[in-house]
Amino acid sequence: MVFVPTGEFQMGCDPAHNSVYNCCDSELPRHTVYLDAYRIDRTEVTNGQYRTFLDAVASTDTYGLYSASGYFGDGGMGGPYGGITRTGTQGSYSYVPKGGDVAWDAKPVNFVSWYNALRFANWLHNGQGNGSTETGAYTLTGAMSQIVQKNANAKFWIASENEWYKAAY
Repeated sequence: MVFVPTGEFQMGCDPAHNSVYNCCDSELPRHTVYLDAYRIDRTEVTNGQYRTFLDAVASTDTYGLYSASGYFGDGGMGGPYGGITRTGTQGSYSYVPKGGDVAWDAKPVNFVSWYNALRFANWLHNGQGNGSTETGAYTLTGAMSQIVQKNANAKFWIASENEWYKAAY
């Protein structure tokens, strides 16, 4: 993880200093943003990290943490754009690299919904292993479609646009 210090930064587009591209309306006006210090991962969550999560909490897969069909019938996590294969039957599911090729473990995970990303953050917050996926950084308690806010004591969370922007630039 990378430490991002407390402080202000400029966010948005400045038409006076952007001679090559036009500013989009959503990037205007350029403004000052203040953030407290935080840490952010250097890379996306990998198939290997998500597989560890699935193996720890998804033997029955109550919340559909494994996407078998993807978004457009493209095979989901086990298909051409995924890197994880589920084996076994409900109650004893386990998860392996697609095709048994561990090189998939280092690639970014695909087909993770917003709510499943929140559950992954909760699991990290709660120390991994058999940690809860429903409370921690976010309070979900079965949520699949409601607005969810980050809890004040969150140790791991999904970066906001401002947090991502400050870390990236």
